[in-house]
Amino acid sequence: MKAIVFAAGLGTRLGHLTHNKPKALVSVAGKPLLGWLLIKLKYYSICDIVINVHHHAEQIVDFINNLKIEGLNIKISDETDFLLDTGGGLKKAAKLLDGNEPILVHNVDILSNLDFFDLKSEFLRTNPDALLVVKDRKSSRKLFFDNSGLLSGWINETSGEFISVEGKSDYKEKLGYCGICVVNPKLPCDIDRNGAFGLIPAFLDLAAKKTIKSYKVFCNYIDVGKPETLKLADDFVNKYYKEFCL
Repeated sequence: MKAIVFAAGLGTRLGHLTHNKPKALVSVAGKPLLGWLLIKLKYYSICDIVINVHHHAEQIVDFINNLKIEGLNIKISDETDFLLDTGGGLKKAAKLLDGNEPILVHNVDILSNLDFFDLKSEFLRTNPDALLVVKDRKSSRKLFFDNSGLLSGWINETSGEFISVEGKSDYKEKLGYCGICVVNPKLPCDIDRNGAFGLIPAFLDLAAKKTIKSYKVFCNYIDVGKPETLKLADDFVNKYYKEFCL
């Protein structure tokens, strides 16, 4: 399995912490968020990695150039001139990866004790076009899945906005996306959107004809992109990430 890390975001929810640095380099338990994710990827033998950059891009490039994790092959997907959002980011970054291995797509501000070996095994067992890591968690925006675990819709529970996948009418389970998925390496070429666009709208488009499947997890998980959860991140990393350093 290879990986694409989304590290181009502006980090606006973190306020002053990201005025002079990218969100990917915000420190948690003595290391930048990006550092912890790369350590975890190496632990799970995921060594071919593309990282997209935009906000303070040069700082991330410098961090990677000075990285002391052996065996990683890291490429940069440069969005300095134009931020492509997660969907556009995937479409561009995927061009830097070759081969037929599945691609793990991971937001840099997500911490979890999710087992990537188990995730890969489920992807290979079920052979979907995309496997979305989802959880029954508090979120105003949820994805709907049908009785077979296939993506069937999306809702913003605050605004009431609802999007149904074309041809789908079964909305059995409503779950929150965790900012992690695995995609078939051919899938990005099938995305019929250009420029800047989100990954979830792209999946909703694709789900009418492609197999976009849920992977429901019960693991521990933190979205560190918010100030209130950043406060919890040190303890979380000390509890769940130290094994990756062994």
